[in-house]
Amino acid sequence: MYYYVCNLHIINNFNFDQIKNLKQNNRYSIPKINFEKITSKIEDYEFDGQIEINGSTLKHLKSNKKETNFRLRTGSGLAFIETDKELEKIDAMTILNSQMGAFVRLTDFVPHRDKVKEFVLSSKSLEDIKLFTGGGIQSFEVDDSVDIKNKLSEYSLIEAELEFNIKEEEINFYYYGDALQFPLSIEKEQIEKIIQVFEVIMSNKSLKNSNNLKKPSKCVNHVFC
Repeated sequence: MYYYVCNLHIINNFNFDQIKNLKQNNRYSIPKINFEKITSKIEDYEFDGQIEINGSTLKHLKSNKKETNFRLRTGSGLAFIETDKELEKIDAMTILNSQMGAFVRLTDFVPHRDKVKEFVLSSKSLEDIKLFTGGGIQSFEVDDSVDIKNKLSEYSLIEAELEFNIKEEEINFYYYGDALQFPLSIEKEQIEKIIQVFEVIMSNKSLKNSNNLKKPSKCVNHVFC
């Protein structure tokens, strides 16, 4: 399963009832929506206590329906859409922006190359990666003959197979710049650990990326205060 990443912008403060009472239509809807307080699964997690809005979007097609799960992290300002197809990610973004546009807005996630490098180099092991160079997509075997840090600084990442060691637990997955791909056998808590590492490195609201931001309040958008 792919977790496509989006930027999440909070436009107006809101509460649970306002989100639950969104108007639906015959073309698309948000049939499932919940608020959840996120607790830390890793060390030095800056967004402990943030509120996640999760649920699913529903697109009504001629012959069937397509449901897509989403997770909106109000503290880190990142959103994750669970689907194997990029077109379905775009559909989910469109539905969320249409139905919840008075409160939040999702935009495309384009990570800074330095943050991509930091995330990739956090891997316990790294065998080969695919980068987009001037000559197209190239694969690089990671060994002593390749300066992978400079390669990641110079070229855009296409694909990397990573292995993170978090609290003595090894977690394997693929990373594509704007998406994470997890094996079907992975546990939900393992996914949450990787998402939390990703948030700390990638979020523009992270203390690692700004000297002016305070730690996010555990009371986000007047929810669960």
